[in-house]
Amino acid sequence: MTLPPASEIRRDRELREEARHLHAALFQEEIPAELEEGYVRAHDYYCQEPDGIDITAIVARKLDVEALELVLRRKRPALTRKLRMLLYLAEARPSHYPRLVNESDRPVRGWISLCRAVLRTGFKYVQGRLLLRRHRVV
Repeated sequence: MTLPPASEIRRDRELREEARHLHAALFQEEIPAELEEGYVRAHDYYCQEPDGIDITAIVARKLDVEALELVLRRKRPALTRKLRMLLYLAEARPSHYPRLVNESDRPVRGWISLCRAVLRTGFKYVQGRLLLRRHRVV
């Protein structure tokens, strides 16, 4: 059995770090090993090159991925594709079910959550613009 070239090992390490950072941004917890492995394997099939976005710098500087994705969503969708892929993989895991599906009937709480989400989206958009201006990742 031959070892993969050094560039393949480095790429694998970068993708694993990327998966950890994106998962922490979405779920505020460590990524399960099988989800990290799935992200690395699925990356070559689903994600293309990052459209001029320096994903490595985003991960290394631990920038707010949600804010950057919101701002870059239409013009440079590579970060959106990566987050979607991670969410697709997480949806298939029973451990993520309670985070992604609400089975309780609480309409007042739902409306409050919806209003908070609208305000949070506006905040994230402004934050994303400021991050792009300050860090030049595009």
